[in-house]
Amino acid sequence: MTIQPPSALECRSLGFSYRGGAGATPVLQDVDLDLQAGERVAIAGESGSGKSTLLHLAAGLETPSAGRVWVNGTELGSLSERERTLLRRRELGIVFQAFHLIPTLTALENVALPLELAGIARGAAARERATTQLASVGLSGKADRYPEQLSGGEQQRVAIGRALVHQPALILADEPTGNLDSATGESVFRLLLEQVAATGSALLMVTHSSALAERLDRTVRMIDGRLLAQDRATADGRFAAGSTA
Repeated sequence: MTIQPPSALECRSLGFSYRGGAGATPVLQDVDLDLQAGERVAIAGESGSGKSTLLHLAAGLETPSAGRVWVNGTELGSLSERERTLLRRRELGIVFQAFHLIPTLTALENVALPLELAGIARGAAARERATTQLASVGLSGKADRYPEQLSGGEQQRVAIGRALVHQPALILADEPTGNLDSATGESVFRLLLEQVAATGSALLMVTHSSALAERLDRTVRMIDGRLLAQDRATADGRFAAGSTA
C-alpha cells in the first residue's frame, strides 16, 4: 500500500474574528484549503478580504477563532507557543512585501539566520549553505553588503534566499513583488518560482496581480472572508473557474 505524504497545508472550517468593544468582527469564515507538496497557489481578492489573515493563520502567527490548521501533517492547535515557533522555523519560509531583513546583519548573515535558529546548521556549516543559497539567487558578490546597501530587488532576493535556505515544506509569500517596479518584480517572481521548484516546497502567495496568479497552478479567490472558488489550470495552461470551495 502506498502511503501518501501529508499535505503541505490543510485548513478545515477555518474562521477568525477580531474582538472589540462592539463585539466580534468576522474576518475569515468557514475556509477550507489544501496545498500538496510542490503545489503553487495564489490567493486573490480585494484589500480587506482576509488574504493576509489566512497567511497569518497558516503560519501560526494568529490563533483561529474556529477550525484547524495542519502544516506538513502537524496540527498547529495541538502545539504550545514554543512548539509553533520551532515548527515555523523548520517547516515554513515567509516572504514579505516589505522584505523585513535584519538591518544589522549582512546579506549572508540574514540568509544563514534560519539555519541557526532552527538548529539545522551553525557556524561555518550555516555560512557555507547560506553562501550557496545567495549564489542561487544571483547575489554571490554581495554577501557582505547590509540591506541598506542593496536595491529593493536585491533585498527581496535575499529575503527569498532566507525563506528557502532550510528547504521548508511551505512558503508563504505576501505580495512579494508589491514594493518593486514591474521589471524588477518580474525578475523576482521568476526567481521565486525557480527556487520553489528547486526545493520542492509548496507556495501560497497573496497577490493583486491576475497576471502573476495565472502563472501558478491554481488561484483561490476570497471575498469578505470566504473562499469562493478555485481556478485550476486546464490542459492548455489556461485557468477555468472551479467549484465553490
